[in-house]
Amino acid sequence: MCINLKFIILILIKEDCMQIERQRTYKDAHIQWEKVVKELNLTYEHQSWFSKNLDLSISACRLYDSLSHDFKSIGMGKGTALEPILGAEFESLEHYFYGTQEHNSKKLYIADIRNQSSVLYSDPAFDELYRKEHNIKLYVDRFKNYVTKEDFFYPAFLNDVEFVDPSISLGSHAYNYSSDSGFASGATFKEAFLHSLNELIERDTVSKFILKYGMNFNIDELSASLVELKSLPKRLVDIFLAIKDTTKSNIELVYIKNKFNIPTFLTIINYKGKMLLPIYGAGTSLSPAYAMERALTEAFQLFCVKEYKDSIDLSRKLSYMVTKVPKLKELINFSYITKLKNKSFIDTEDKYSSVDYLLEKEINLLRKDNIDIYYRHVIDMSGFYFMQTLIPAFERFNMILEGQIVLPRSDQD
Repeated sequence: MCINLKFIILILIKEDCMQIERQRTYKDAHIQWEKVVKELNLTYEHQSWFSKNLDLSISACRLYDSLSHDFKSIGMGKGTALEPILGAEFESLEHYFYGTQEHNSKKLYIADIRNQSSVLYSDPAFDELYRKEHNIKLYVDRFKNYVTKEDFFYPAFLNDVEFVDPSISLGSHAYNYSSDSGFASGATFKEAFLHSLNELIERDTVSKFILKYGMNFNIDELSASLVELKSLPKRLVDIFLAIKDTTKSNIELVYIKNKFNIPTFLTIINYKGKMLLPIYGAGTSLSPAYAMERALTEAFQLFCVKEYKDSIDLSRKLSYMVTKVPKLKELINFSYITKLKNKSFIDTEDKYSSVDYLLEKEINLLRKDNIDIYYRHVIDMSGFYFMQTLIPAFERFNMILEGQIVLPRSDQD
């Protein structure tokens, strides 16, 4: 086991520290996480990258079998103080359990799956399936409607990028819509639920942002502006400057207002490297300051790992895609943000809001717009909760940034 001295020291100094979207202190959450790791007969080690001034860091946590020492999974975390380490630890278990999912308990015809909700009739993945393979049965995962608690079944291959449904040919374009969206972990169910919900809102918002400003879709419900650096709180300015000083790049900050009034921010690092790779971060939260911090630190994380295998593979894939569809280069590089006007950052949310409050408010905002929310349990262990949230009405066009050729929903203009 690799002992992380920085983590031990910070626990002793700040054992009661806790960020806005957590329900356990860093110390309590780490202790419970470590118990789960030991129960699974795993060991772990950390690796960290730091900004030039050492205030900002990216952490990786690798899990190994305690007997064979075989590598099992890796998680990444970003931020300041303890957040990168704790985030990496919880994500390492997410990825460990993600790879152990089973999807062989129930099969349904594609038509029966689609008939559960009208929003699935506008889903391009279902259009692809129904046109070409509508007379087959697919393995499905069972979700619960958050309000009614009724069952809702969704194709397993769309929830798990590692799962191949034997009823669908490997060459099917429908696999391009497979993603790991909506998976999240936490020390409690509500903590995990809030994280997963924010991820889905974030990806829907970024998708519509690309469609509106990059492809000129008429999406009146959404607007965006560039954020003036001088309007940020000092803490966020310090993070911004640490990233800028470390990356030696120009950085743009974008605020996206969605119809739910749940703030989403983008950080775009204009790195002048040879690779075609979108180095950006996104963050969503009812706390604008926390959402902006998430966007900043996520962009820094992508910059730190840009020369690792996964990033290089993605860059090659995107470069090939651009040779076939030149318009994609503009979308990937976010060059269209020059259309946006500058506005000041406004931090409106009470910094002392609880997870209970944030989760309830977000759900109410979505339900006010008749958005159905579904969830399923993946793992529930003492001190570690792993689940997935599904919102079929949401857009997934952001997946083009991950090298996937996808179409927007047909109910978009």
